[in-house]
Amino acid sequence: MQRQLFDKLAATAQQTDETLAAGSGEARKHVIALEEMTEAERRVGYLAKAGDVDPYLAKVREAVAQEAQGREGAGEGARYSAFARYRQLAQQTQASIEGARQGLVQWRSRARSHRTQARSSYGASMRLTMGFLGPR
Repeated sequence: MQRQLFDKLAATAQQTDETLAAGSGEARKHVIALEEMTEAERRVGYLAKAGDVDPYLAKVREAVAQEAQGREGAGEGARYSAFARYRQLAQQTQASIEGARQGLVQWRSRARSHRTQARSSYGASMRLTMGFLGPR
């Protein structure tokens, strides 16, 4: 029973790690894109008006454009600040995902250790029991 539970937990932990890895990769992609967008907005301006294939980045551009409506131009204005804020949020999200992955790695390590201890403890108790019940 205990082994089945451990196997189920291990499989779920593996699936969770795969999901977190995919999320981390996506977050990293967004961080890089937002770093580039922030710099381009500072140098050129009007970046929020462009479209984007990535749905998340398209929503960010739309939100930045709405926030900066009526304040046009390049430089460190409303759009630049908004892009920088979204970049920072993406960085925090990526850090949170990586923190969750680290927590999962630590949990898996502790679970393996407990499982090994439980197996060796069970084996020792069985040997002890068999010693008491052995031939006389």
